[in-house]
Amino acid sequence: MRARIFFLVLAVFLVTGLAVVQASETRLPWVLIGFLGFIGIVVFDSYQEIPKSWTNSALFILIYGLTLQSCLESTPDNFWRDQAGAVFLATILFEQNSLPWSGLGFFRSTMAPSVLYFLLVLAQTLPFFSADVVFGCALGAILLFSFLELFSILRENNDRNSGSFMSAIRSGVCGLGSLFYSATFLPGTAKEAPFVFIRVGLPLLGLAVATLSLFFRQWRRRYILFCCNWSVFVFWAAITGEAPRFYAAVAAFIAGVWTIMMTNRRAADASDTRDLYLKLSAWGVPGSLMFSMIVFALFPSESLLVREGSVLWLVTFFVYWSGLRKFELPKKQGEASAWTWRNSLALSITIAGAGLLAGAKYFPEIITQVLGQSWGVIK
Repeated sequence: MRARIFFLVLAVFLVTGLAVVQASETRLPWVLIGFLGFIGIVVFDSYQEIPKSWTNSALFILIYGLTLQSCLESTPDNFWRDQAGAVFLATILFEQNSLPWSGLGFFRSTMAPSVLYFLLVLAQTLPFFSADVVFGCALGAILLFSFLELFSILRENNDRNSGSFMSAIRSGVCGLGSLFYSATFLPGTAKEAPFVFIRVGLPLLGLAVATLSLFFRQWRRRYILFCCNWSVFVFWAAITGEAPRFYAAVAAFIAGVWTIMMTNRRAADASDTRDLYLKLSAWGVPGSLMFSMIVFALFPSESLLVREGSVLWLVTFFVYWSGLRKFELPKKQGEASAWTWRNSLALSITIAGAGLLAGAKYFPEIITQVLGQSWGVIK
C-alpha cells in the first residue's frame, strides 16, 4: 500500500510537471487549476481507495494526464479526443469499483452513456454538419458526462458510486473540460438563438433534477443528483460570458471536487457533531465552502437571461435542500473510526466558507483586479 501511495503522489507531480513544461502562458493557469482539483482527490481519499489497487492508481493517473492534455490542445477536435479518452477510462473506473449490478435496464450501468458520449464526439468531426449541429453535439456530450452517475442511480448497491473518489474524478474531468471549452472553443453559435437560451435551459434542467431527488429517501441517491447538478451549475456559470462569474465557476469547480471527497464516508455518527457537520457540508449548510461558491456565482448580472437563470438556480437549491427533512442518514455500527488529519483539514476548509461569505460583495472585483487580462482566452 505504501509503495502505491508513493507511486501515486510521485506520478501526480510528474504528470503535472510535464504539463507545465508543455503549457504556453495562456494554458498554464489551466494546468494549475486541474492540479488543485485533482490533488484534493488524493489528499481527501480517507479510505485510500485510489492506491488500494494498482488498477485504480494507474487509471487515476491516466485520467488526470488526459484531462491536462485536453487543456493543452489547440483545436476542438483534439480537445474532444482527449476528453473522450478520459470519459472512457472514468467509466471503466466506475465499473471496476462499483458493487454488483442490480436495478433496472439502462439505469444500472455507466457504459451505455460513455458509448453515446463517444458517438457525440465523433459526430463533431463530420464535415457536412453545420456549426449549430456541432455545437449541439458538444453541448449534449457535456450534459451527458455531467449526468454520468445518474445511469447507475437505480442500483441497489450504489454506496460506492456517490460521495466517492469515482464521483470526484468524474466531476474533475467534466468540470475542467467544460470550463476550458467555454473559455477557449465556445463558438459564436452559443451566443445566438436558440442556443443562447441555454442560460435559462440549464437551470431549468437542474430544477427538474432537484425535483426528482425529492422522490428518493436514500441520501446517496440524492447526493448523486446533487453532484450531477453541480457540474451543470459550473458549466452554466462558465458560459454566461462574464469574466467575474467565470472566476467564480473555477472556484466552484475546485470546491465541488473537494467537497465530494470530504463526504466520502459510508455512514455518519450522530453523536459526533464534527462527523455529522462534515457529512452535511455538501448539502449546502450555510457557511460551507460549497455554499460560498453558490453566492459568488450568482452575483447580479446585466443580462436578463442570466438573471432569470440565477433565480432558477436559487429555486433549484431550495427545492433540493427542502427534502433534507426526509432523507435517511445511515448510522455507524460498532466502534467509531478515528478522526484523522484529513477529517480535520476537510472540516477546517468547510468552516472557512463562512469567512468567505463576508467578502462575497467584493469577490468579483478583487479577483478581476488580481487576474486582470492575463487570460486572453476569456471573452
